[in-house]
Amino acid sequence: MSKVPRLKCEVFDSAGRVNAPVQIFVNERYEHKIDTEARARRRIIYWGAISLIAALPFFVYAWWAGAEVVWWPILVGINLVFAGLRLMHWGQGLKDELHYRKDEAARRRAKTDKQVLG
Repeated sequence: MSKVPRLKCEVFDSAGRVNAPVQIFVNERYEHKIDTEARARRRIIYWGAISLIAALPFFVYAWWAGAEVVWWPILVGINLVFAGLRLMHWGQGLKDELHYRKDEAARRRAKTDKQVLG
């Protein structure tokens, strides 16, 4: 891996790419780029919450200036709310997928170990 530092090796079971990889090997320098639960949580908390919070000043400005006079803050605020909700949904989906992959890999490993030992 020292000659090709960005190399990523995924080990699959006998079904191939149909299932999630059983094991992933990467260079330690690039290990932080693999999707993890922490990354999913950051995506949920930071970007989703920041988008929702960023919508508030637009709604306040529209209320203060009068919604019949300035309509664009409401449009921007609504779009930020939906973007924040979409980011939260995306992060939660990634987190659930990672849990599923981990459980499936453990199940396949246990099945393989049982066949080898039995």
